[in-house]
Amino acid sequence: MAEQTIESIKLELSIVEAWAKIFDKGESFAIICHDQPDPDCLASALAVQILAQSKGKIANIYYGGEIPYTQNSVMMNVLNISATKLESDEENEEESIQQIKDTIDKSVIIVVDTSCSFGKENNIGLSQFIGKDRKPDAVIDHHTVNPHLDCPFYVNRSYGACSTILVEMLSSLGLTISKGLATALYLGISTDTADLKSEGTVQNDIDAIEFLRSVMDIELLRKIYDYPKPLALLELRKRAYGSFNIYGNNLTISNVGLINPQQRALVAKICEEMLQIESIDSALVLGIVDEGFDKPKFLIASFRTEVLAINVSQFIQKIFGKKYGGGRRGAGAAKIPLDDKIFSVIDFSKRQDESDSSKMIKGLLEPIFSYYTDKAKTEKSNI
Repeated sequence: MAEQTIESIKLELSIVEAWAKIFDKGESFAIICHDQPDPDCLASALAVQILAQSKGKIANIYYGGEIPYTQNSVMMNVLNISATKLESDEENEEESIQQIKDTIDKSVIIVVDTSCSFGKENNIGLSQFIGKDRKPDAVIDHHTVNPHLDCPFYVNRSYGACSTILVEMLSSLGLTISKGLATALYLGISTDTADLKSEGTVQNDIDAIEFLRSVMDIELLRKIYDYPKPLALLELRKRAYGSFNIYGNNLTISNVGLINPQQRALVAKICEEMLQIESIDSALVLGIVDEGFDKPKFLIASFRTEVLAINVSQFIQKIFGKKYGGGRRGAGAAKIPLDDKIFSVIDFSKRQDESDSSKMIKGLLEPIFSYYTDKAKTEKSNI
């Protein structure tokens, strides 16, 4: 493949001009990640931060939840990505929350790698730290856009990674991409597209990653890849494969049971690994997150598919509800509070064990399998 040039990966002029005007809206910028940010989200946030700083602006990155995977933490340390965790000081909760709210409220708000399709209920940055009447000023995302998204400006492309959009945006604005940023964006694209092998990968992702290869720092990338693998990954793999069931020869559904917040990203990784199994073209991995301290539990679902006929966002929202999930081509996720009506079969006022979670998940199998079977048949009939 010919080496990609900076001129070959640009956004439309109208978008570039509109985006440039965003930086005329203020002097301070709050870049909001989705909860539990992954490398694609972190790289995208870093690119927007650098873009804002190049205009002489103050720009801070914020995220909710945890940095859930060891590689993500290593990435932040190696590439010097500074981000503020949105949480309150337990000893002075109200004051701490208010300070963060005031800072964000005075800033231009840019949301990356989520179009709020998960709703404010599942984004700490949007639910707890932004006022009810305050909307994001801009959104950059590669997932299916929430049709009810109330935002004056957004860039949305059906790419395999949000980082690809940022490569095009920076290139279009004529900005030099440093070795560190190129390394971050490369990692963002490679992880979100499973090294360009996922169904959601498009030519734009390939072009962007080819360009980044000529710029990135290979030694920094090695440091990030050579991280110690968490023992929890082995344990969750054991649970996932222990509950492994195949439906219709090609769909696998697994349940990892109760997990803590730090293990959430591992569920997505395991789901991606399921597609490497012979004959499997779709995988759904479910789990129940227990944050402890009398906080409500919630179900998480990670879905990956190679069946092009499946509209992942539609699939996720049909099964779990429109306000709880979404996705893009080939990949999706959901986060559902366990007090939602779809879980009414279980009394969650009592302590749950593995048998309870299995009972709940079994109740979801029929609509999941029904939708999958219908779409898989549609695709085969079109071959």
